[in-house]
Amino acid sequence: MFLDACRDNPLADVLAKTAGIKGASSGLAEIPIENGGAGTLVAFAASPNQLAYDGSGDHSPFTTALLQHIGESNVSITEAMNRVTSDVFNATAGKQRPWINVSLTTEVVLHKVDLNAPLIVGEASTRQAEAGSDARNTGASPSQNADQLALDTLRAKIPKLATDGPILFDRPIKFGDPAIDGKSIAQLIKSEPLFSPVEGLDKSVWEGKHCETCHQWNEARLCEQAKNFAANDVSVLRLQHPLGTRFKVALARWAQGGCQ
Repeated sequence: MFLDACRDNPLADVLAKTAGIKGASSGLAEIPIENGGAGTLVAFAASPNQLAYDGSGDHSPFTTALLQHIGESNVSITEAMNRVTSDVFNATAGKQRPWINVSLTTEVVLHKVDLNAPLIVGEASTRQAEAGSDARNTGASPSQNADQLALDTLRAKIPKLATDGPILFDRPIKFGDPAIDGKSIAQLIKSEPLFSPVEGLDKSVWEGKHCETCHQWNEARLCEQAKNFAANDVSVLRLQHPLGTRFKVALARWAQGGCQ
């Protein structure tokens, strides 16, 4: 269970002054969870009596981090929540720290991926007319063809890099984006972000900071993220990356080469 409901109490001061209610505070009070049963995980957007920031975009910092990590392949739910906590804590300059009550009896992985399976990365190659012909020849259902067309449409939006060569961690890359062209992955993760690390986060929090500080990136952790992009090519389009979508595409290619 995920609760992104730790909001400010606008009546805290009023209750304390006019009604004589002591201890009225902002944030969600601690919710004791007793005898919750084995196999449960309850995650709160903020620690007891802390405020959870709404952000100015479509999602709060907690939900944005949750969307980023909850679907990562071959990552346990507890590790995913550790990453969510780290991202939210850093994105809010330490003002918000998610709180988790865990009573799991076994490792839970929500998105298991066979990394030995063939990787599919590319643009759309099947047109609608061809798909209709394929349906008649293969007996595929209309819904299957619609799903494939939707997937092909997404793949057509994946930007191409300006190089077909191998992507290496510490070698300059031709991204096809002037803002990051000629820099290596190793250089870029220590540079300043081009976009907000959390959707809607005020510029004063992230502008002029280094990506490595906010995301706690290192080569090993970045490789795990890159494998997710490689296993599911259209996932590079899901959320805006602090260094842009082409950086995600490069990470996918880097993972395909074994994160060298």
